[in-house]
Amino acid sequence: MINLENFLRSQVALARQSAITNLMNSQLKIGTPVKEHLLKLMGFFAKVEDNGAELDVNLQIEIVFKSLTKEFAGFRAAYNFGNKALTFTQLMKESQSYEFMQNGYEPVQEKPKANLAVRLSSSKGKQKPKGKNKQTKSLVPPRVDRKKAKKSKDPKKIKCFLCNRKGHFK
Repeated sequence: MINLENFLRSQVALARQSAITNLMNSQLKIGTPVKEHLLKLMGFFAKVEDNGAELDVNLQIEIVFKSLTKEFAGFRAAYNFGNKALTFTQLMKESQSYEFMQNGYEPVQEKPKANLAVRLSSSKGKQKPKGKNKQTKSLVPPRVDRKKAKKSKDPKKIKCFLCNRKGHFK
């Protein structure tokens, strides 16, 4: 029983250390909206607190400022000189406003990620449709390949595009 308690304590300590490491290594990527980054940090804060560590609001705000890019230096200076009694959600709103202002009053959008669709091959191969096979007449005539449909001209009737004489061409 004592071994089980020690094992569980070590698992909790490992989870807490992992959550704190994720929190400390998290950085705002260029082109990512600050709201998305702060929501990710809030998830890390919740994980850390779930594993027994206590982080006060001031420490959380310092971690947030450390994770922001250099473009938010003015925001940090304004925070240090101004009202320091902001909650985390108020800090999120203020940082979004600052980002909006820095971006020329246009919303920041993350670059779309490419989606890749992969078709899985089946072991059965092509399957025939089930049911009765009815031959239906199409109202649209079959498509004709233009290259094949083009009639070949007699080389004696073709004019040369350089000298404009019949019988030879270049």
